[in-house]
Amino acid sequence: SGLQALRANPLLSPVAAAGASGGSFFAKMKARAVLHLGRKTPGVAIGPPLVIKPIAESIASSLRKVYAERALNIRCAVDEGLTFRVDQGDLMEILGNLSDNACKWAKTDVQLRVQLDRDGALVIELEDDGPGIPAERVNDILARGGRADPDVPGQGIGLAVVFQLVHEAHHGELKFEAGPNLGGTLVRACLPALT
Repeated sequence: SGLQALRANPLLSPVAAAGASGGSFFAKMKARAVLHLGRKTPGVAIGPPLVIKPIAESIASSLRKVYAERALNIRCAVDEGLTFRVDQGDLMEILGNLSDNACKWAKTDVQLRVQLDRDGALVIELEDDGPGIPAERVNDILARGGRADPDVPGQGIGLAVVFQLVHEAHHGELKFEAGPNLGGTLVRACLPALT
């Protein structure tokens, strides 16, 4: 099953480990989200640069299994040698929540792109071919418990965690706009380079 694939994935082991006790990948993400939302001062662990591609591809591969019954076309565009100094847990949380959200709303296609901008910031873009998010709803869905549609599975915590990690922990930007390629939503998270 998709859950077994997530648990077996060594790159996702911090996320999957808590799921091994009977919970799901998404239950673990929710638990981690609550932890992040409860932190008074989110922090950024500074370690060696991470190679981004295997982490991004691992998440995309796992989500292909989770959403196998929908046969989503999840594409991942990350340069082979792309590295960035970021806490691995934060990166996985941002990539995982944004990717899962795109998969929930996509009709058939999801594109994940990660690159550095000219200032050395990490730019994560998730685009889907779903119905899109009206500009007036963005603040609602970024609030803890905010949901675009109560009939779509979820707790309304994932995007709030992404917002907190991007804005507070990394002093970055999180933007939502109409997707130029697929016609749904394009979410862009920009994490400035650590100095």
